[in-house]
Amino acid sequence: MVIYKALLKHRGRPPGCIASRRAPPSNFRLEIPEYCAAEKCLEREQYYLDHLKPEYNVLKVAGSPFGFKHSPETIAKMKNRILTEEQKAKRLER
Repeated sequence: MVIYKALLKHRGRPPGCIASRRAPPSNFRLEIPEYCAAEKCLEREQYYLDHLKPEYNVLKVAGSPFGFKHSPETIAKMKNRILTEEQKAKRLER
């Protein structure tokens, strides 16, 4: 269900991918290489990251943001953004 919602939100483009904002959705595809138990997901994700070496994956360790750093420009944008009242309300709901 999570993947389905992300695909609807981003119209078939990987969420957060800079290239997805410029490239048409046909340049990206969703493939599920295997189904596994929830407790094995990170292990299997790491297996596929190691073996397929996906071009658009910024993070190299499954389930960990270790090693990823936002650019100074991105940090400035996040600090200076102005949230609508609706966005503020959604943040409070979480």
